[in-house]
Amino acid sequence: MDAQFTLELTQLLYQSTAPDTTQITEATRALETKYLKEPSSLLSLLHIMGTCENFQVRQLAAIEARKLSHKYWPDVPAEIQNQVRANLLEITIKEPESIVRHAFGRVIAALAKIDLPDGKWNDLSGFLVQAAMDPNDSIREMAIYVLYSIAETVDLDSKLLLDFVHLFSRTITDSSRTVRVTSVQGLGAVAEVLEADDKRLLHTYRDTLPSMLMVLQDVVQVGDEDACKTVFDVFNTFLIVSGAIISKVLGNIIELITGISTSKQIDDEIRCMALSFIISCIRFKSRKLQALKLGKSLILSLMQVATEDTTEDVDEDCPARLALRAIDLLSTHLSPNQVFYPMLEAVMTFSQSPEPGHRKAALLSIGVAVEGSSESVASSLPNIFPLIVNGLCDVDMNVRQAALLALSQIAVEIPMEVSKHHAQLLPLVFELMSTQGVKVGKSACNCIDALLEGLDRSEISGYLPMLMERLVSLLDSNVTPDIKSCVAAAIGSAAFAAQEDFLPYFERTMASLSNCLHTSDDDEGYELRGTVMDTLGAIANAVGKQAFLPFTEQLIQLAYEGIQIDHSRLRECSFCFYAVLARVYKEEFAPFLPHIVPALFKSLDQDETDVLSEKVGAPTADEIGQLLESSEANDEEDDEELEKAMGVNSAIAMEKEIAADALGEVCTYVGAPFAEYLEPTVEKLVASTTHFYEGVRKSSLTSLWRCATTFYKACNLPQWKAGLPLQVPVPDAVQNIFAAVRKCSFDTLEEEYEKTVATDILRNLAEAIKTCGPVVLGDDYPKICEIVMEVLQKQHIVQAGDIFDEDFEEEDVVSNEEVDDTEQDAMFIDSACDVVIALSMALGESFVDSFQVFFPHIIKYYSSNNGTERAMAVACMGEVAGGIESAITPFTADVFTLFMTALEDPEGEVRSNAAYSMGLLCQFSTENLSSEYLNILHKLQPFFTQEIFRTALDNAIGCISRLILHDQNAIPLDQVLPIVFSKLPLKEDYLENAPLYYMILHLYRQKNPVLLQHLGDLIPVFASVLTGPAEQLNDELRSQILNLLKEIAPEFQTLISTFPHLVALLQ
Repeated sequence: MDAQFTLELTQLLYQSTAPDTTQITEATRALETKYLKEPSSLLSLLHIMGTCENFQVRQLAAIEARKLSHKYWPDVPAEIQNQVRANLLEITIKEPESIVRHAFGRVIAALAKIDLPDGKWNDLSGFLVQAAMDPNDSIREMAIYVLYSIAETVDLDSKLLLDFVHLFSRTITDSSRTVRVTSVQGLGAVAEVLEADDKRLLHTYRDTLPSMLMVLQDVVQVGDEDACKTVFDVFNTFLIVSGAIISKVLGNIIELITGISTSKQIDDEIRCMALSFIISCIRFKSRKLQALKLGKSLILSLMQVATEDTTEDVDEDCPARLALRAIDLLSTHLSPNQVFYPMLEAVMTFSQSPEPGHRKAALLSIGVAVEGSSESVASSLPNIFPLIVNGLCDVDMNVRQAALLALSQIAVEIPMEVSKHHAQLLPLVFELMSTQGVKVGKSACNCIDALLEGLDRSEISGYLPMLMERLVSLLDSNVTPDIKSCVAAAIGSAAFAAQEDFLPYFERTMASLSNCLHTSDDDEGYELRGTVMDTLGAIANAVGKQAFLPFTEQLIQLAYEGIQIDHSRLRECSFCFYAVLARVYKEEFAPFLPHIVPALFKSLDQDETDVLSEKVGAPTADEIGQLLESSEANDEEDDEELEKAMGVNSAIAMEKEIAADALGEVCTYVGAPFAEYLEPTVEKLVASTTHFYEGVRKSSLTSLWRCATTFYKACNLPQWKAGLPLQVPVPDAVQNIFAAVRKCSFDTLEEEYEKTVATDILRNLAEAIKTCGPVVLGDDYPKICEIVMEVLQKQHIVQAGDIFDEDFEEEDVVSNEEVDDTEQDAMFIDSACDVVIALSMALGESFVDSFQVFFPHIIKYYSSNNGTERAMAVACMGEVAGGIESAITPFTADVFTLFMTALEDPEGEVRSNAAYSMGLLCQFSTENLSSEYLNILHKLQPFFTQEIFRTALDNAIGCISRLILHDQNAIPLDQVLPIVFSKLPLKEDYLENAPLYYMILHLYRQKNPVLLQHLGDLIPVFASVLTGPAEQLNDELRSQILNLLKEIAPEFQTLISTFPHLVALLQ
């Protein structure tokens, strides 16, 4: 060993621990570029470990020695290796600092990893086992830590693993708490490599779990945060290793840890660890939790924690905040029967409590649960809305804020249902925005933002004058940037809802918003600027291209400048602004593509793992110690997973999601001029479909399908015809892009574990088939059918059970039949049915053979307890009837029976779908069902007197219209038509306008006396659909109605003249 080299190396290590950034940088550079490249550096570091007086230098020397051991140790002469081994054990036993002992122990493990497989250092295990039984606490602690490090580092065979488990099962009851905790760590390391098919090892290991729980209870009871973190880390490991390890005791583990999370006598930091475990357990073991029926007890415990106060810093974890996060996950990952409905019962009780914390928790629980249980929330609104209204009027400020937050979330998830109550809700929220403090006022502004976006043009018109005056005044006032952001977002939602009615407020609003685009160059300023860009996009979409044109070029330039700033949120909003302008200007947006598309590509090319937080200034001595401890606890092989974990929540990943979405949006609306960017766009998006963040995967796949569909439309091909082989030729280039997108989608589906991503793939596939026809199928029709069948049978990877549980013992397996489906499960199955519907449209009668196979697997869902699944089965059958038309005839008896039953289902959506589907069956089946028409009418009668479901009345009218078109003699028109006409125009399901108005036209051509008698009643209806939203009628139907009106105009001239817009159309 070179003494001078060792001295210089020691000095550099000292310099590396100095509280001076420059010195640290210089020392690091010298170590990496020169000293640590020398083979002799390993022995020098080992020498420093045993001789240096500074513990941080000893620790740093050990860390570097561990890193270099695999590189230089094999070349050290055997006699020196023997000396080093003996010396290393000696200095480790004598080392007074526990952190440094741990670092030395990892060096021993690193050398053992090299030596043991070669039959060297055979006396090590005997030495450590003997030391583990030494009367001296510190020697036992050292020995167990080294054994733990070896278990974590060395590839051990089954026999050695069993020996380790036996040893740790003894030391886990040691008198030293440190030994007990380290024994748990050692068992955790064994768990990471334990194979479930090794029954002897598995059963021996399971016997240690009660002792591990006792260690957890002990460290929690004494309040040792570091030890608690260590033990909780091991229990978190159990969630991602062999499911067989804890499957039999998961209920006991949850019970204990839930008790820790709810106890106010325990330190909040430790309670947060317990809640974090529960959150991970929900993510990874949801099916097991559901099979154990733990949903109800968990939700009630979590709601109790949610009654507590939260910390001021919203980014800081605290028990109440984590409890709400867990409730959010529970509502998504477990069925409504186990989570939402028990929660709703508790919400009713909590909301009556004299304690404000309970009333607050009730509202916040509803708010966080709505995303995963939107269907259940929608069906329970009659019970929930009174609670929201009471909360908005509560005497406690925190309860009022909770009501605003809950209402905001509900409005985002189910806007159409909430919008019906605008007259009651908006005045209350306006009042809170105007009269409360900053905290509640900001929440009120966010709530208005959410509420307005769900309103239609007619609903918002009455609020606009007062609303815009208030919002613009706030925007011009001296409020903080975060409040201005809320105000700007609310203005955007108002513009979105008002559309052309926003024009009177356009000029003043643009002036006020423009002032916000030149704010301070800090996070708050960039956040405000980004929100304003979002709002400007909404305004452009509302007022149209001509009105917005004077501002367009300048704002596009500002958005481009925003992309150059290193702020992900501002870049996201700039991308969204481009996407909206592409929607507004369509092909006229093409000149901006050379600047915008490369910027979107650049965003997708970013590497999140390079974006690390950096602390400004030199670290303190304590920080150096923490950094060194962290470093010695993480081996190089953990780096990739660490980077992944960091990247999942990074702003860069979310920016990529927006960029991918914007590419699809720009391509869709610009159309043909985008063709030159199509190939590189597809390449970038395909590469992004393997991203670790599900949001990026989802938006990339959606945009790929949009690009393919846009390319098809840009070719201006004749309308496709149903059936394979293709009856309308399609260029090879179009077929190739569909083939590429299909392959990418299928590759993703084979490994995808996020239901939302898998659901979106099937939805996009179905939409593309409906739009572009059989060309989308290519040669993959059998593959598509195989995927659909897999989903219908609940055998897809995302339905197969909990993640990491593929190696459960047979008696521990949780089958799909044992648990109710969550709303996400139901949506995934519904997306598969959507593909079935699309196939029926694209293939027509040739789809019958495949449908024969799918039929029993779809119809079985009508026996589900889940109303969404029953509604799905009914709708799918009806849509398929519309797709294959007369080929539905062989299925008529079974399908008719299903629909008749469904017309009296307890769920309104099921009844609504049954009415729609019954009309299609009667229209297309060649089996004469006229004799059943009166029975059908009898079951439809309540649809006209009760509020069954949002679309129920429209679907009933559509059904009756189809019955009349098919056989008007089987319907008592004199009794039915007046009732139908009294409920017009249709307000919810414009698709049913087609059968309705074709029926009216049909009866008019026949000069049916009942219809002629009511023509005057229909003129206001005609005026409404002809002058209302364009999507109400197709062009052909619009033309025929206008022709009818021209014919009857002389007779009804006075009445028609009362509708100026209609008069203009008739001229």
